Amino acid sequence: MRWLEKLWRRAGPATPASVDQVRALAAAGDAAAIPALARALDRPALPPDTVLWALGRLDPAAEALGRVLLDRHPGRAGALLARARDPVAALVDQLAAPLPAAPVLQALARCDARAVPPLAAALAHRDARVAARAARALGAIGRVEGLDPLARHAAHRHPRVRARVEAALERVARRDPDAARLALHDADPLVALAVLARLGDRAALAPLAAFLGDPDPERRARAARLLGRLGAPEATDALAGRLTDPAPAVREAATRALGRLGDARAVPHLALRLDEGEPAGVRFAAVAALRGLRRHAADAVLEAVDDPRRRFAALIVLQGLDPDDGALARRLAAHADEDVRAVAPRLCRLCQGAERRRERADVLAALLADPSPRVRRRAVDAAEHMGDAFERFAPALRRAADDADDRVRHAAAWVLGRLRPPG
Repeated sequence: MRWLEKLWRRAGPATPASVDQVRALAAAGDAAAIPALARALDRPALPPDTVLWALGRLDPAAEALGRVLLDRHPGRAGALLARARDPVAALVDQLAAPLPAAPVLQALARCDARAVPPLAAALAHRDARVAARAARALGAIGRVEGLDPLARHAAHRHPRVRARVEAALERVARRDPDAARLALHDADPLVALAVLARLGDRAALAPLAAFLGDPDPERRARAARLLGRLGAPEATDALAGRLTDPAPAVREAATRALGRLGDARAVPHLALRLDEGEPAGVRFAAVAALRGLRRHAADAVLEAVDDPRRRFAALIVLQGLDPDDGALARRLAAHADEDVRAVAPRLCRLCQGAERRRERADVLAALLADPSPRVRRRAVDAAEHMGDAFERFAPALRRAADDADDRVRHAAAWVLGRLRPPG
């Protein structure tokens, strides 16, 4: 490669300024034109594909040039290496380089079956980043020949590599499910089930549910995540039973899985995970899951507001419930708790469609007369975003312009000035 770097620096033909000049240099077949063509990659006026085509005509320099260019033009050099006579070894070497992985992986995918043996060997690399990239490349190639090495490394010690191997197995299995099942016959059962879950095969449901009772908490958590990925509502009861698992990682995985399943039967169990004694990951997962369940979660979340240990998280959930549910907005606006009523203006503001906003005008008018200044201020802020319903809440907004609270009064006057029709 040193000779090429010297050639790069040495004066040669002038840098081409047009496509015709690029083609002329390629037609001449002179290796001295390589530096000029390489410099042409920096010219935005020249199509990169044309320059790469010209460089590809100047073999045997293409592979060496691709190695040099990877530092400067990773995407273009990857394409150039893919056109070289023997690019695979050079590309596999670049898996360990601190460069963007995507161009190299795309070039390896173009090499198809030629790249499978060296990539299979790279799965055993001591650097987890290299092994993960090799698994990703094997998945992109999608050849059945890659199944056996992928299956052998499915229980890799590094979680990032395991995830990439499972994703690659899934991609290959989609092309040939029978070959994938045969390759995974002697693998860890949980690995085989992971591939089946990624493929959406309901046959994995019962075995994965059985793994929820595994003595290893990491395997229990993994089984819970896979059940969520499988998307079978039949797993709701089994996952709900893991919400009291002694391992926080298992509780968090089960909570997230229930959120993905979206079964209303899980709501009472998820509401209990809002307790402040739970780890932050479990509480965040419960908040996200309950928000995803929307109107099904309202009763349980409002009940949790009355529990001091769950109150804070429950109020966060309320802010993410369905803004298009008019009954919920009215229910929150009429609630005895000030903090709950303070959420109602947000739901009014976020509702979609002019008709729904007009329906919320009565709710907003009631909130503008709320005993709490905080609720009234939030209602005024929401009114600014509901201009197409102005006529319905305008009287209440005018009364708010004479409010005893300075901030309510000034905000209402400002919103009136913005929303009042001309004339």
